[in-house]
Amino acid sequence: MRAFLTSTSLIVALLAGAVPIAAQSPFAPVIQVNDRGVTGFEIDQRARFLALLGAQGDLLEMAETALIEDRLRMQAAQEMGISVSPEQVKAGMEEFAGRANLSAEEFLKAIAPAGVQPETFRDFVEAGFVWRETVRKRFADSVRISEAEVDRILEQSGSAERSPRLLVTEFVVPLREGREAEARARIREAAAAPDEDSFSRMARTYSIAPTRTDGGRLGWLPLDALPEDVQGPLSRLKPGQHTAPIQMNDTLVVLWLRELEPARREGAGLVDYALVNLVGSVDPAQAAGALRQRADACDTLYTAAAALPSGQVVREKLPRAAIPADIRGALDAMDAGESQVVQRAQGPAFVMLCSRFAVEKDGADTPDRNRVRAGLTNARLGALAAAWLADLKAQAIIRRN
Repeated sequence: MRAFLTSTSLIVALLAGAVPIAAQSPFAPVIQVNDRGVTGFEIDQRARFLALLGAQGDLLEMAETALIEDRLRMQAAQEMGISVSPEQVKAGMEEFAGRANLSAEEFLKAIAPAGVQPETFRDFVEAGFVWRETVRKRFADSVRISEAEVDRILEQSGSAERSPRLLVTEFVVPLREGREAEARARIREAAAAPDEDSFSRMARTYSIAPTRTDGGRLGWLPLDALPEDVQGPLSRLKPGQHTAPIQMNDTLVVLWLRELEPARREGAGLVDYALVNLVGSVDPAQAAGALRQRADACDTLYTAAAALPSGQVVREKLPRAAIPADIRGALDAMDAGESQVVQRAQGPAFVMLCSRFAVEKDGADTPDRNRVRAGLTNARLGALAAAWLADLKAQAIIRRN
């Protein structure tokens, strides 16, 4: 917490020039979200608050996005007749401040030198708290975890086969109309490379995949986390071999297998992981980079993600089979403390592996029905909430004054 306090004077200096208040009255609405206004003062305050919490990037744009989404959250809550008491908000402020080992009163004193008003902190906490209650009320009846689902997870948690893990180099070329012959000639040239180094150099020059900057080389990946179109061809290879050209949508792909870690049986155990929802982030990759810089373990992730609304960070300890498939695949390729951005159906998420550990049968950490059910419920509520907020934003009338 000492670093947090000593950074305050620096933030004041930075924000004096980086976050100007609107030239018009700072209390005049500059953005209209349906019938609710967002003032220049609120944008300036939120940007200051985000900077104080370590957010990186365009703070004004991030503040605008966050406040627009808060207006939509609060409007949805009002339409459903949901509100929170001052006592509940105070408890939320205490919980948030507790992440930095402070009381709410101490936290308010710590942010005051940066020009952040108490109401800014209170509104930030209230929007997150109200949203959680609204999501629970809206979707409580639609999220039902059956006993059969819980039974299946508990059965699978006893022993499971971990997917083979692969090190692969990819070469991807586009299939453009009228230039198909050129694409096929280029992919045949790559497939004729005498070794992986030559293949990688060609990928660096000609591939359109984001991995081209790394010569097409991907890190360790579980086979079952890859697209189904490539799982079969890869499963038949030995290290040093490559697939035939594979057409995937409007691209042609060749994959070179560098290393293979065979599948293995794993005993009973739990996976402890953290997930940060990045839906709505202006630049998810930049947000993830900032999280990695400030948190190298799950225990510090809450503080690192403090700039995000309450409820954006979820930590679960579940049997592997109870974890959503897209998250499970990413976690399978990680060691403790590692992380990556996962593109989920509802939007991007930052995922970090905290630990894996075996449990003794009937021991204190043995997966129980309540834990499994809660994990499945939270995962579904999170997906529904993200999709609902995106829908609210798409339907909203948002304009600048």
